[in-house]
Order: sequence, then C-alpha cells, then structure tokens
Amino acid sequence: MGPRLLLINPAMKANGQRAPNAGGIATMEPLGLAYVAALTPRHWRVRIVDEVVEEAPADYEPDLVALTSLSITVPRAYEIAQAYRRRGVPVVMGGVHATLLPQEVKEYVDVVYQGEAESSWPDLIRDFEAGTLKSRYNGKAGTLENLPLPRRELYSRRYVLQLLSASRGCRYRCEFCTLWKLEEGRYRARPLDELFAELELTKTRRPLLFTDENIFTDREWAK
Repeated sequence: MGPRLLLINPAMKANGQRAPNAGGIATMEPLGLAYVAALTPRHWRVRIVDEVVEEAPADYEPDLVALTSLSITVPRAYEIAQAYRRRGVPVVMGGVHATLLPQEVKEYVDVVYQGEAESSWPDLIRDFEAGTLKSRYNGKAGTLENLPLPRRELYSRRYVLQLLSASRGCRYRCEFCTLWKLEEGRYRARPLDELFAELELTKTRRPLLFTDENIFTDREWAK
C-alpha cells in the first residue's frame, strides 16, 4: 500500500464556526484538487475532502496533507494545518493566498506552494518520497497542453455544477484584480481537441460552468 495524501478545501467561517454548505445547492466542485490528485502518482492513496459539504476526517491518518485556500478561507486553513502538524504530519498550502502572501503562510505550514500545480507538484511528491521536501515550491504559469484529466471520481459527493477549465489568465492589469499577479499577466488557452475530449466525459444533463477568468480574451478561440 502506498502513502496517503489528504487534499482539503477548507470552508469559510462565520462567527468563529465552520460554515458548511456555504454555496447551497450550487456548491462547486474543488476542481483544483482534482487536478492535484491527477498529478499524484497512482501508487499514492489520495483522498479529497471538501469541507463545504463534509467534515474533515478526524480518524484518517495521512502521510501528507495539502490545502488550497482563498484569503476568505485561510483562517480555517491555518486551523487545519496546525492540527495536522501537531500530529507530526507535514502540511503543504497552495492556492491564491499562499501565492500572494507566502511569508505569512510559511508561519503556519511546512511547505508553501505558489502558482499552478502542473509543473512542480510532481517534483514535490518526488522530494517527499526521497525525504528531501523543500519549504517552498513555485509552479509558475506554464503551458496548458497535455493537462491530465481531473480525478473527479475521488469526490465524496455528486456536485450539481460541473466545472471545466478551458483557459487561464487575463491580459489586462485591472487595479482591483489579483489575477494578473497570479498568472504573470499571461493568457493561455487549452488545445481545442484536448478540451473537447474532456467535454465528452462530462455528464450532459448537468449544468456546466467554465472557470475561465476571461473566456473572451481571444474571441475567435472562444467562439
């Protein structure tokens, strides 16, 4: 049996309490974690926990924990990270907050992961297995060719909305937006044949939401 990886999407907090089902019936799947799972070697036993719809397992003993977090959910993410670190489990945190504020995040976790998962997550896993885990990894914003199929079968429930990522980034520099700081100001679209192949695997009777930040940046590709 291989090592255990626990991937957690923390929930928001209201009045100091975890706020489950914050999105109601339209709660969206944690697509980013499904991509991380797909980038993890198959000899690992991977579990995805979406706190918006379920409790984090108190009796589960992972070898490695990875969290993704927005700024609005980071207080809860820090609580989870500290709880697992007290148990001696190394904790990785990625996502928007970790990418923009790595100096803050490093006070609460063992590893800060900045940027996208595709280029550096496999390196992190190899380093963990070799006992040479670094304190920081930077995935940067790479090409979107040959993305793995997200491991949606690891979700513990059926989501009403299906998410699909067709492109990432935006070319504009709006002062109120953090996106261009995350994506290095690059807009990248997936090859259409790969996108259509993933579309073929979606459930046609369920609503589909594109996660693209600015899908009409390239109008002809969008059409």
